[in-house]
Amino acid sequence: MAGILYLDQIFQGVKNGAIETDRMDQIPKGLGSLYFIQFSHRFNSKMASYDNNLKPLLRLALASPGPLPEKLTCAALTWDTEHYRRQRIQLGAFLHDSPEGIGLFHKSLAEWLSSPESSPFYVDKDIGSKQLGNFLWSTSKNPTRISPTAARLPINSVGESERGAVPGFLSQAPSTGLVISETAIRDSAAGSARP
Repeated sequence: MAGILYLDQIFQGVKNGAIETDRMDQIPKGLGSLYFIQFSHRFNSKMASYDNNLKPLLRLALASPGPLPEKLTCAALTWDTEHYRRQRIQLGAFLHDSPEGIGLFHKSLAEWLSSPESSPFYVDKDIGSKQLGNFLWSTSKNPTRISPTAARLPINSVGESERGAVPGFLSQAPSTGLVISETAIRDSAAGSARP
């Protein structure tokens, strides 16, 4: 599987001009190096835009326990739909679309983005976790909702003083942090309030 993903990234690099066909003998080994080449090709000349627009979206995608709904993303980042869609287009095949929302196309990209190897494209997942947790906390209309299929969010998503009053869609898990339900994310994005 890793070989197919590697070949796919070479194909994507050739397709978008990041890798030249007459220099195929100079293709680096490893997915991280291919990600770096592609991100450099796409974003080096637009680092301010990457830092201000794409990085916030990538932070939430890294932190989300499942597909990240468009409405939730727009609300959490205080973006309108047009701005969101422009940023989504910029990230192209690095994101995967589903009816439920977006996510990174592969876990290897998440690992690379959150590693020092990706600098200057490094994305701090903890910032995204905190932002997502704080947003969901502040918009909770029905604190009794919780899904049986929950995902983990680092405990630092809420301050020390707030940990004693965790709403129903967040619950403390022993030594691993807070649990945010996927249902809470979907419901918050849709603006619904289920009993």
